[in-house]
Amino acid sequence: IHETEQHQRELYAGFIGMRGDQFKIYVNLRCAQFIDGNYYLYVGGGFTKDSDPEKEWEETENKAKTLLEVLS
Repeated sequence: IHETEQHQRELYAGFIGMRGDQFKIYVNLRCAQFIDGNYYLYVGGGFTKDSDPEKEWEETENKAKTLLEVLS
């Protein structure tokens, strides 16, 4: 990963589904940052040996669209 990626990995954990005082931590495959007046979106997929690359790419695009809708 370090040989191919040009950016620092930062936003990979988050919590979803608070119930009282309990929550679970997941790998968060959709995040956004607001820095100096700009939004930066981070989305990813969970590829396995059985994954269909086209469907994974479509899912990744949909995650980005969801973030953009929330931000607009």
